Amino acid sequence: MSTATELTVGLGGLGAIGGALARRLDRGLPGLRLAAVSARDVARAERRLAGLGTPVPVVTLAELAGLADVVVECAPAAVFRDIAEPAIRAGRILLPVSVASCSSTRI
Repeated sequence: MSTATELTVGLGGLGAIGGALARRLDRGLPGLRLAAVSARDVARAERRLAGLGTPVPVVTLAELAGLADVVVECAPAAVFRDIAEPAIRAGRILLPVSVASCSSTRI
């Protein structure tokens, strides 16, 4: 996980938003390091991540909370709970990015 000066980040989703975040984190942001991503299509995600300078694993949504200090939700509303609940239970920082997820009445 993290060091005293660095937080690890897990991305729940690797679409337009998650892909852009992955590339930006890979280029370097002080105090943050991309640790893992989750995507519906693992093979496609692995191809998209092949261009990164530092390889990261593609894991299940539930696994993100065990690999990252910060879990960034950037996925369809249908899987919001699958990202949020493990992160909250593990005491991680949850950053919901998909506005549609926040409008769900089932949260």
